[in-house]
Amino acid sequence: MTQQTTPARSRFFLISGWGMVALALASFPFTYFGPMASGSKLFYGLLHVHGALCFAWLLLYAWQVQLAAQRKIARHREWGLAGAWLSGAVLFTGVPMIPAAAMRRIAAGAPEPFLFSGYNIVDLGLFTLWSSLALFTASRHHDWHRRFMLGAAVALFVAAASRLMMVFPPAPPWTDVGSAFIGDAVLVALAVHDRRAGRVHPATWLLLAVMVPAHLLSPLVGGTALVREQLGPALVDMMAIAPPDPSPQ
Repeated sequence: MTQQTTPARSRFFLISGWGMVALALASFPFTYFGPMASGSKLFYGLLHVHGALCFAWLLLYAWQVQLAAQRKIARHREWGLAGAWLSGAVLFTGVPMIPAAAMRRIAAGAPEPFLFSGYNIVDLGLFTLWSSLALFTASRHHDWHRRFMLGAAVALFVAAASRLMMVFPPAPPWTDVGSAFIGDAVLVALAVHDRRAGRVHPATWLLLAVMVPAHLLSPLVGGTALVREQLGPALVDMMAIAPPDPSPQ
């Protein structure tokens, strides 16, 4: 009698998931943990909450992938409910973070306080898009679901790992979008993984078609009149915070 063996599962999602967690964690000592421990920089409460939620989401994503790799599907689905809640919490705290960060740049006298708001809007928008699609495809379209979840993880990772670029000498726009290039490399690796298995999955093509151009164009988003003169100030006004008067020339 020939003994049937279960085909080996790909470890790509497992390795990429924990790899993003490790890189995200490595991004914070220089700009968050270190300054907070030394008292050299003050952080407002919303930043602590949002940062903790984002890291918890990434950690849960990697743990979810590990459960799936171990074929613990029941537990994977149970923890998925927590992931859906966390996605909403990340979005809920992420929206006010955009004008809050802009206000800090205004207070610091930055000449373009809403420039980085473009990056924030793109990252949060991509995360919301992919996490929503992952939720809709969770029950019936497993291959689509796992790729949309990876896309949401990449979007969140790019925002977190952008702090890693701050340790390098400023070289805009390359240091501004360096973490996006790392995230896009994960998507390219996903396409290679798919191709080796037979063909590139349509969801992978969709991720590449949306995220790579979005990351390439994100430096331009913050410089547009829409963000600089309308959307950015509108978000600040929505928080009932008035920008300080410009210094007399």
